[in-house]
Amino acid sequence: MTELYAIINNCDDTIIKLNKAISNKGFEFIKIEIPELEQKFKFIFGLPEKYSFTGELKYPSGTVSNTFFNAIRSSELIDDWEEGYIIALKTNTGSIELDVNDLFGFKRLDYITKFTNNLIDKLRLFKEGDIEVGCFFSYKPETLNGQLFGFKRSLHKGEITHLSDDEIIEFKNKFLDLEITNPLALKSKMYFDTSFKIQLNEMRFILVITSIESVLSSNKDQISHTFSRHLTLITNKTKEEFNLNYKKIKKLYDYRSKIVHGSTYDEKELYSNCCKIRELARKCILFVNELPFVENKELFEFLNSKGYID
Repeated sequence: MTELYAIINNCDDTIIKLNKAISNKGFEFIKIEIPELEQKFKFIFGLPEKYSFTGELKYPSGTVSNTFFNAIRSSELIDDWEEGYIIALKTNTGSIELDVNDLFGFKRLDYITKFTNNLIDKLRLFKEGDIEVGCFFSYKPETLNGQLFGFKRSLHKGEITHLSDDEIIEFKNKFLDLEITNPLALKSKMYFDTSFKIQLNEMRFILVITSIESVLSSNKDQISHTFSRHLTLITNKTKEEFNLNYKKIKKLYDYRSKIVHGSTYDEKELYSNCCKIRELARKCILFVNELPFVENKELFEFLNSKGYID
């Protein structure tokens, strides 16, 4: 029997609560304790079935060899070995067989990569967090072996994705089957998604600003004002909220100039601003996705005709 796995980084075990929503799609999240990782999945770290070691380290659920510990500590596949466990997404439909023309298993890999990447995209669009895939691999329980598939990570150990019970319900109801189809929303989402593949928060911030600006601007006139006014209209419902948040959003937009032109800035402030602008980008993408407009000019004229509220 062959199972397919994806190691998921930058999330905690609250994500397992999503299983009720995704199990009927053929997948489930599982928690793999680090000792179990050595017993069953050592091959993904390039270790043979048997190897020598000179000591052991204790985890709450058991011990691991120092050879394995050094392998996972230096690996780019996982970030959360200090927690004592990792999170993986796996197939739950039994054996995933190879197609006769799929000699190296790449078509079979598509079965899990498409679902995993789509789910992670939606989780990132749902709330703040740097959840990402560490690697994909196949596994045969009867041989304790499998095949590791190469995957390029951002290697950004950032915000941990944590889901409350209420958020699980909201995600299932509003995001699990969400499709971004509006061309403008898709363009904005392209930049938004790319920001998660970059380590530098400076570049992340600039890309997310670009994500929003790519749909809200239609000319070079009063770019800062147009960006701030239209984004404030999208994300606020009352005149009071508009007056309060317009200046905050304009300050975020101007922060990009601070980065680009070499001004000094505080790293904690930069990280905070990254989180703030990503949350605004989420709202922008979801708002635009519900509209019929497919050209920047149409959206610009629609927002430009509005006052403080809809």
